[in-house]
Amino acid sequence: MSSRRDLKPATEAHIQRLKAQFVDTFAGRADQMEEWQDRCLADPPDREAMKMLRTEVHQLRGSAGLYELKELFEEFDVLQSELDQLLEQRPARGLPAETRHRMHRVLQLMRFPGRFL
Repeated sequence: MSSRRDLKPATEAHIQRLKAQFVDTFAGRADQMEEWQDRCLADPPDREAMKMLRTEVHQLRGSAGLYELKELFEEFDVLQSELDQLLEQRPARGLPAETRHRMHRVLQLMRFPGRFL
């Protein structure tokens, strides 16, 4: 199996452009995630918003892994697991403090993405 080190410079440059395009989506995606989070904090929590948040986190997790954004991948991975557990609970519960703190960290990373380029 080849590694990214084995890629041709043109291919690596293309991957870097795609990565930059992905990172450019962070601000808008963070705003939407924050809106869904707020709906999850309502009483009772909005299950559909939690499902949408989980789907977005899952997609971001996959892309972060693809573009070797390890820190983000790890945060999204844990956040996805937490959301999966919350969605399995009946009746629906809101976001616990630990999940809210993790969301805050993720949103901060997404709003200031310069370190990922």
